[in-house]
Amino acid sequence: MKRHRESAVARGIGPERLGVKVNGQLVVAFRYPPKDAKVVGARRKGREAVKTFEEQSAEMNTPEYKQRLNARRDAWYAEARKQTIETLPAFLAKLGDVEHDYNTIGVAVTAGALAGACAIDHSPHGGITGFQAGWIAWEFWGQWLHDDKPKRMMHFDQMLYPQYENHFEKTISPSVWAYLQEQAKGFLGKHEDAIGEVIDHWRSIAAGKVPFGYVVKDNP
Repeated sequence: MKRHRESAVARGIGPERLGVKVNGQLVVAFRYPPKDAKVVGARRKGREAVKTFEEQSAEMNTPEYKQRLNARRDAWYAEARKQTIETLPAFLAKLGDVEHDYNTIGVAVTAGALAGACAIDHSPHGGITGFQAGWIAWEFWGQWLHDDKPKRMMHFDQMLYPQYENHFEKTISPSVWAYLQEQAKGFLGKHEDAIGEVIDHWRSIAAGKVPFGYVVKDNP
């Protein structure tokens, strides 16, 4: 199984869409499953799917299902944080041996990744600092989603404290602005078939107009 990326941005029609290829066949190419999707999940090891989207959706919207999912998630995450190099293989095997649905596979993948990180941190060479933990999170984001583009995380709870006002200014750093201009100029040379509105937007950025009311500022 490998990740599939369709660049709708490059064609000037919107954000990128992520999908999954199984044995070379694209089986997901949307951000949210459409209502008419006949199948949204398959059992392990390539066996045929057994539930329609409507069936899974109805089950997952019940309070009982949500309670079971939350309990399983909390238990797996708590166990993941205790893993060592020695216990990790058995824990991963346990996660992989579950008959997963659309949600539980996501929880299992998260638990497995957390377990791997904690196992290495619990090794003799571990002892990750808070700064390193943040860097690792961004590294994982980039590798998992194949996303090396500039980005920013917003903690909206900081709106409760006046000292964080500068975190919510509409600013971008000079390095991000340089990246956007470089990308816009590149798109203009490569994607002449994009719609006119997008072409005009790229031209505006390339010409030096910062979009959407943002301003360029050091250390935004």
